[in-house]
Amino acid sequence: MPEGPKSLGILLFTSYNFVGSLLRMATETAAMVMNRSRPLGNTDGVDGIPSLHVKVKNTVTEPIIVTDIINQPGVNTILPLTTIAIEAKVGATALTNRHVVNLQALTKNVKWGYDSTCPFDIFKDQFFALSAGDLCTIFVKVSTGVGSIVVGEK
Repeated sequence: MPEGPKSLGILLFTSYNFVGSLLRMATETAAMVMNRSRPLGNTDGVDGIPSLHVKVKNTVTEPIIVTDIINQPGVNTILPLTTIAIEAKVGATALTNRHVVNLQALTKNVKWGYDSTCPFDIFKDQFFALSAGDLCTIFVKVSTGVGSIVVGEK
């Protein structure tokens, strides 16, 4: 028998075994994930404050669904800005169990950052939401003159 067909047969056999191994690994991984999954539900946290929820369905017919919903009231204010950075928060301290900080510049030359240098620009009327817990400090200021910004916490 010529070497070509024998080599081809070995190659096909090896490829078949490799694909079979991949399928077995995928099946075992899926079984492991489904056995370890548990629904976390949509209840308040242990402290009674609503939090982000993840619900994992663990049957073959149900898809895995992840929801990211914040069910707590928000607060907002307009902060006057100068060239000295201040913390973007509503009131004396950041909202307890905060998940999001919303920023909307009402004037030009607004800057923000995680420290008082505020290296990032926010353009006039630009709005964005930033995932930031109550231990994450966000600073805002203007590069020149005075200005203002709407800050929301949720």
